[in-house]
Amino acid sequence: MKDALIKLQASLRGDTDICASLQDELKQLGDAIHDIIDTSKLELLFVASIKCQEQIEQSETYKKKNFDKIRSSIAFQPYSDIEHYLSKLSGLGTIEHGVQTLTAQGNQDRVIRLNGKSEYDVSIPSDSHKCFITALCVLPDRLVLVADNSNTKIKLLDEQCRVVNHSDVSAWPHDICQIAPSEFVVTVEDLENTHEVLFITVINNQVVIGRKLKLQHNCVGHSYHQENLFVLSHCVVERSFVETSGTVLYKYTMSGNVVCKLYEDESDTTTGKSHGRFILI
Repeated sequence: MKDALIKLQASLRGDTDICASLQDELKQLGDAIHDIIDTSKLELLFVASIKCQEQIEQSETYKKKNFDKIRSSIAFQPYSDIEHYLSKLSGLGTIEHGVQTLTAQGNQDRVIRLNGKSEYDVSIPSDSHKCFITALCVLPDRLVLVADNSNTKIKLLDEQCRVVNHSDVSAWPHDICQIAPSEFVVTVEDLENTHEVLFITVINNQVVIGRKLKLQHNCVGHSYHQENLFVLSHCVVERSFVETSGTVLYKYTMSGNVVCKLYEDESDTTTGKSHGRFILI
């Protein structure tokens, strides 16, 4: 259907251009005849009249050849075999419902032990402070995206933890979460004027910053679940008074609209409803 429509549109554009050209030539001849009449030059008037008549005949010939006897149409011709096959079916399919009991894998009370650790220097020449990594995410190709809070940078590390690319951000990056294999969300906060959620994509080992959401409250942590963002805002104590109401957990859509306030605790600057610093959703 699309190919047929493109062919018809191309043919129509060609006819339109030719008609416009013929119309322009007729107008020029008409203007010329009008000017000649004013000068009373009968010889030139005769020649112009002949040219005008020829042009009119040419236009009429083109019109009869291309429009008077041609009619374009588009029609859908279904395959009769498909209709015959579908007419024999009682329906398009069945809906099956099953219930499966999920069991936890392994021992939930098993203690996880740390067998070892390694330290890596992820500083780069443009850093002005000692690196302070506040969050990281591992990509499917084993690259690592880290938030360098003190240097206001998002850095991309290879498997040997060497910095292969980075991008500067407007304030301190606090947290990173993954929303797709190569897409991430970063909370950026300076506890004064900048309260942003950045959408970052890693393409060809490059950190690309996309759109941003500007929030009306500070944002020091977040999580992603079922096409929603859960953003944590905490109390800031400055100049001997409390600037915000306390630890608050907001639910946002991915477009930046507030869905609701899920949780609030004014008892301290960092609270978590009997779960230490964690809020369980």
